[in-house]
Amino acid sequence: PLVAADKVAVVINPTGLPLGNYSATIEAFTSDPLTPSVNIPVLLNVSGLASWRQSHFGYPANSGPGADLADPDGDGLKNIFEYAFSTDPTVPNFSPFTFGVVPNHLAISFRRPHPAPSEITYIFEVSDSLFPAVWQSGSSLFDQTVQDNFNGTETVTVTDKQNVSSTTARFLRFSISVP
Repeated sequence: PLVAADKVAVVINPTGLPLGNYSATIEAFTSDPLTPSVNIPVLLNVSGLASWRQSHFGYPANSGPGADLADPDGDGLKNIFEYAFSTDPTVPNFSPFTFGVVPNHLAISFRRPHPAPSEITYIFEVSDSLFPAVWQSGSSLFDQTVQDNFNGTETVTVTDKQNVSSTTARFLRFSISVP
C-alpha cells in the first residue's frame, strides 16, 4: 500500500495527438475512510515543439538531451535551432541556411517545419553599417516567399528589397525568438 509520502510517476505520451490543449482527471484511491479518493486535475499542452521532442528524444519535456539549449549531436546548433530549422538534433548538420546575392539583393533561405511553428518567431533585420549598427526590421524592407516542400517542411526565402548596388554596404541578419 502507498502512504502519503509515496510518489507515483505518471507519464503522459502526446504521440499522435493533434496540437492543442487537453485536460483530464486522475482519480487516486486511498485507504483513508474520510477521503477515499482524490481527484487530480491534469493539463496537457501539445505543442509542435513538445511533439518534436517526443519524436526525437522519447519524451516531450524541455530537459536532458531534449532541452532547448542542449546540443546532443555536438554540431553547434542547440535543439531550439534544430527545431526552428527542421534539422535532426541527433545527427550533426551543416548550416541550415543559404546566404547569397540574387538579382542584386541580399537573400537568405532556410527550411522550417510546415506549418511554421507557433512557438518560434523569425526576425529579419538589415543595416547599412556594422559600426554603429542600426538594425531595421519590418515587412517594408523584405520580400518573403514560402514554398511547401510536401514533406512536413517548407522553404523560406527572405530577400532584402534594397538593391546592393545602390548602397556602399548592406548587411542582413536574422534571429529567432521563443516566448
